[in-house]
Amino acid sequence: MDYNEVKVNLRKFAFPLSTENALNQIQSIINGETSRKQHLNEDLAMDLISEFIFCETNEEGKSTKPMSRIRHLELLVMICDYFNKTKIKQDNDNCCGDTALNAIFMTLFPQFGAPPQRTNMLVSLVSLAISTYSNLILQSAGVQMQQLGCSSKYSLQLADGLVKKFFTIIDTSNTLLHLILQNAPLFTVNLMTALLELYFNLSNYYNINITNYTTNILINKEWILI
Repeated sequence: MDYNEVKVNLRKFAFPLSTENALNQIQSIINGETSRKQHLNEDLAMDLISEFIFCETNEEGKSTKPMSRIRHLELLVMICDYFNKTKIKQDNDNCCGDTALNAIFMTLFPQFGAPPQRTNMLVSLVSLAISTYSNLILQSAGVQMQQLGCSSKYSLQLADGLVKKFFTIIDTSNTLLHLILQNAPLFTVNLMTALLELYFNLSNYYNINITNYTTNILINKEWILI
């Protein structure tokens, strides 16, 4: 099936089936053999993500209006379920988990080229993953942060978004704060490092607004001090 046929077939379905089929197609592309057509496959994957998953473009490639809050929530749950249901080959010697699953995550949330609203979706997804103990998502996020660097803009924006939109509303006695460290150590370590970089070194460099309120809330979080 060629580039255009894939998209034509996906357009026959409405959400959520179109998104589910697109995720499966992207998985097939990423798991496919490396060939001289690899670049075309990568372009196809990015197009499918933009049109059928995040609804950022239409079939003509033009930008669309931001999705509704209800669609935003439905998509978050769908992505979360997709990662949770994907079969992972356990490897006791591999702290980074499933390579293909990590690649899918990185394709959905790349460092460059994605619209700004994708960052908000990433923050929402990781927040949901923490709340629902979706450790595979946290594992993939941790791998992404480690590969890009904890001082990268990608990692700092994710860390800042989690503090402002999630950790500030969580009670310090919440067991979630302790379970993150136990269940997703790679993510936790990279998040802690990014927060240290963000609040003590690089907030001015990346023009990220840090308030005293946010800083105080962060300091009071027990899991940061473990």
